[in-house]
Amino acid sequence: MNRRYLLLSALSPLLLSSALGRTPEPRPAWARFFQDADAQGTIVVLDERGATPWAAVHARERAGQRLSPASTFKIPHSLFALDAGVVRDEFQTFHWDGKHRSVPAWNADQDLRSAFRNSAVWVYEGFAREMGLAREQAYLHKIRYGNQSVAGPMPFWVDGELAISAEEQIALLRALQRNELPFSIAHQRLVKDIMVVEAGRDWILRAKRLVDRLDRVACRCGVLRVEHRHARAPRRPAQAHRDHAARAELDRCAAGA
Repeated sequence: MNRRYLLLSALSPLLLSSALGRTPEPRPAWARFFQDADAQGTIVVLDERGATPWAAVHARERAGQRLSPASTFKIPHSLFALDAGVVRDEFQTFHWDGKHRSVPAWNADQDLRSAFRNSAVWVYEGFAREMGLAREQAYLHKIRYGNQSVAGPMPFWVDGELAISAEEQIALLRALQRNELPFSIAHQRLVKDIMVVEAGRDWILRAKRLVDRLDRVACRCGVLRVEHRHARAPRRPAQAHRDHAARAELDRCAAGA
């Protein structure tokens, strides 16, 4: 099946020059997304749908910074947990501990798909405890993830010292897109499947929104990938495609809400 890709990193840092061998085109008009929201940020788009990759950026200087990955870390963290055997598959149930948290969706049993979609931090904290910091560190080194640090308060991907640039985020997504990360293809395909939030006849949108605090959603989205398929490809029936709440969240992100 012919598939073309559009990669975006919104409200995250990025420098694409080294990844593409070219300088991203500046898009100062995109500043209005942040002005309308009274916010600061950067947007980078990498479009691989044509024969020649194309990239554009708003706020280039800010795009070069390494910042906390927050909930976007759930993309590689899911791979770590699957590879370590902490998670068997997308159907395994992680039972709620009965502690009421400020995000209602967290106060229930979860599986890998719901934990990823709801950014259920307590589930991923459990993965971290089972794997241990030494193993987490080894996985970070294995995929060269940002500064590869597990130092600082837990969870280290939110309140600790772990940091990654959007250039590195894009590199990670490109490798995952091609099943080139050092994990089984089955696990890479599974993680891509749980990332799906919406699909049409000839496209699939995969995303992970950003959560920068344990008690509140502060950033509407982190990294996005749009996959364009052949026009005759059938619509995928997964329930995530009908997740209108997720679509609304992404619409607000694109509007700078």
